[in-house]
Amino acid sequence: MKSILRLVTCSLGLLTWLSILAFTPVQPQASGDSVVHAVLFYSPTCGHCEYVITEVLPPLFDQYDEQLQMIGIDVTTPAGTDLFHAAWAYFGLEKAGVPFLVLGDRLLIGSVDIPEQFPGLIEMYLSQGGVDWPAIPGLQEALQDSEQAQTPAASPTAGG
Repeated sequence: MKSILRLVTCSLGLLTWLSILAFTPVQPQASGDSVVHAVLFYSPTCGHCEYVITEVLPPLFDQYDEQLQMIGIDVTTPAGTDLFHAAWAYFGLEKAGVPFLVLGDRLLIGSVDIPEQFPGLIEMYLSQGGVDWPAIPGLQEALQDSEQAQTPAASPTAGG
């Protein structure tokens, strides 16, 4: 019973954090500012994903603030699965697991590669002027949908 309660508690905490991560508005940067854009594919039931999301990423977000922008893609949703498969094709993979982190043309998979390599890649890309969102087919539409979800709906105006 305790293990089920712990799993539910961890899952709820992870889902809360991921909903914040996935829907953090992407802020336009002033020209000349270096920004690293990254995409994290995750599953809310993956212990390795939870580790990366709760232990690895928060200090990086604290350190780099707006210079590190990331969107989280839940691979257990239909849209997330489609994007995940598009990322596989983009990198020439037949299949892969999560956590699956993409920045620029780099791919990091797992709770070992991400903590070991991601900080150095952030530094490398920042020193080169930043890196845009990866060219994964369908990602730009997902980013636009995420931005629209952050924009309050326009108020109806009186007829005229």
